Amino acid sequence: MKITIFLFSSILFFAHCTSEIEQKQEIIQEKGFIFHINKTVENAEGKNEKEIIQLWGDYLSSGSYFSSNSSYWSHEDMMIPDYFLLQLNMRKILEKNEKKIQNTILGIYPVENDHYELKSMFTSVTDSTEQINLHYIVSIFAKKIDGSFKLVNSSSYYKNIWERKSVGNINYYIHPVHNFNEGEAKRMNEFNLELANKFESEPLTFDYFVSNTGREIIKVWGYDFMPRMLQPVQTGGMADLYNMIIYAGNNSAYYPHEVVHLYTSKYKKTYHKWIDEGLATFLGGSTGYDLDWHLQKLKIFLEKEPDYDLSDISKLAIDIPNGEHMTDFRYVIGGFICKKIHEKEGMKGIFEALQYGKTDEAFFRLLKEKLNIHKNNFDTYIKEEIKKI
Repeated sequence: MKITIFLFSSILFFAHCTSEIEQKQEIIQEKGFIFHINKTVENAEGKNEKEIIQLWGDYLSSGSYFSSNSSYWSHEDMMIPDYFLLQLNMRKILEKNEKKIQNTILGIYPVENDHYELKSMFTSVTDSTEQINLHYIVSIFAKKIDGSFKLVNSSSYYKNIWERKSVGNINYYIHPVHNFNEGEAKRMNEFNLELANKFESEPLTFDYFVSNTGREIIKVWGYDFMPRMLQPVQTGGMADLYNMIIYAGNNSAYYPHEVVHLYTSKYKKTYHKWIDEGLATFLGGSTGYDLDWHLQKLKIFLEKEPDYDLSDISKLAIDIPNGEHMTDFRYVIGGFICKKIHEKEGMKGIFEALQYGKTDEAFFRLLKEKLNIHKNNFDTYIKEEIKKI
């Protein structure tokens, strides 16, 4: 039997509506899991280890996920401590496999501060080829609280392990091999204050995990393996909107793009993806570069590929195929749209744009009403305007 890595697309920013979560719960409750304990887990019958393994299995089998009052998890510093597991995208995995997903316990052992660490992998078997498809390897922690064990979010565990520094409203947690830059942190706090002013709100308080690479931050987030860890470009980040956390794998204490997502999250995900990522790029740049840099990359690409079709935005949620993989159509064109709205109507127009809705139809209605751009001339408009840059 061959082992292959089954690469599902993984989401980077974690905006999931309630209906999506409910659908996922229903499918998991219907199909469930097959549980295994690897033979190398020699301590699986130990009193504490057995209780934790049972707790993990009960949680997965329950279909009760992403709740602020889950009985399986510690909520000491996380409103939704299992939010990181949305990245598993189990709904898609289960839909693509007739057989149940297998969860195999790989190891369990005591770690710092009276915690246990449990590692397990999610796999499935393809009937036609009998290949074992590896989806994810996950690390969770557990600690005895009030006489019984509770599951603990990986990031919660590392909060008590990594060095912490507070700069303004930002609580930094610093990877052991990262060289923390105070100047970048002060700049990040200043940007937070600027955004608060733009969004007419109090400055947000949030946690910020900083590391040198995406692989490092993904492990802190709770994954020993996910497809994203195999990508050659290992700079990037994630924003946990529910628990107010930024995970920065960009070797920097400054990550304005992600902070913008924290501010727009108060609009309850009523915005289109292109507006969400576009605004974050317009105000905070992306991959370490401002919007103008990305617009220049788009301009160069369109000069070489003038007939490249931009009209169907459902097919443009990918990197610009220029061989660099640094600029995403959603980010750069969405950023350009937000820039145009801001030039015309200021932040008032931006606030309204965030409330048009999530569908492509809502997006094109926004373009028509705000910028007089019709769906049938979207491709022409973008190409003509980018030429002027």
